[in-house]
Amino acid sequence: MPHRDRIAALAAPFAGQPAELAQTEWRFSGISFTDKRVALLSEADRATRRVRTWIVEPGAAPRKLWDRKQEDQYNDAGTPLVLGGADRQGPVTQVGDTIYLAGPGASPDGDRPFLDRLNVKTLAKERLFRCDTKSYESVLTALTDDGRTILTRYESPTDPPNYYVRDVSAGSRRAMTAFADPQPPLRGVEHQLITYQRSDGVRLSGTLYLPPGYKKGERLPLVMWAYPREFTDPDVAGQVSGSPNRFTLLAGASHLYLLLSGYAVLDNPTMPIVGAGETANDTYVE
Repeated sequence: MPHRDRIAALAAPFAGQPAELAQTEWRFSGISFTDKRVALLSEADRATRRVRTWIVEPGAAPRKLWDRKQEDQYNDAGTPLVLGGADRQGPVTQVGDTIYLAGPGASPDGDRPFLDRLNVKTLAKERLFRCDTKSYESVLTALTDDGRTILTRYESPTDPPNYYVRDVSAGSRRAMTAFADPQPPLRGVEHQLITYQRSDGVRLSGTLYLPPGYKKGERLPLVMWAYPREFTDPDVAGQVSGSPNRFTLLAGASHLYLLLSGYAVLDNPTMPIVGAGETANDTYVE
């Protein structure tokens, strides 16, 4: 079929007939609206592992915003911010022609969260903030219409997570909380982001945690906590995920509690299954 899915809208009080909003060549995968009735409509193709996002406005033809490989973390444009919405379930706030995008910012050096400003008319994009290479600071929301005052969550290997108001123009920040370390016994834990190469040339990565009291050169039992994922492209399969700059915290029935019993833990070592379609797993063991 030339179009796989049809998206329609029914106006309140929902008594009339629905009007077609758009059709998708691939399978419909989601839609969000700004508070000025601009829609961001996404579609996905499982066979090629690609995703596309379109800008849909009343009375205008859809305009392509993004077209990328689904697994390509390095080129993930981020998620539109819901300004002022504590539950993050409201519409995407649009200021003039601008919306804001926040994402983890995956890179060969690990995740570096960012905030971008996007013009939905011209599609011009401006980077307002990117986390440095010594910490992990994610953007929660913008506090001003120009996006230059933001609320962030900051942490580092030695600093527990706390919330800050950051002025991105001045490069300054002001602490909103002063949470102390909730798990002091874990401070002896060391962790590092490691990368290595598989025999087929795919570059892999993982976060290696070492237990308190570990002495360099000591041999330890190792637990690997992993989940294989499918990829169609070996270059994308080798992208680094995670960050060496997170503060070690445990929650729930975490496998990282094994660190307190003397185990080393290799967390999320990438195990990509590379191949086309449903046959990718046929040679995975080899």
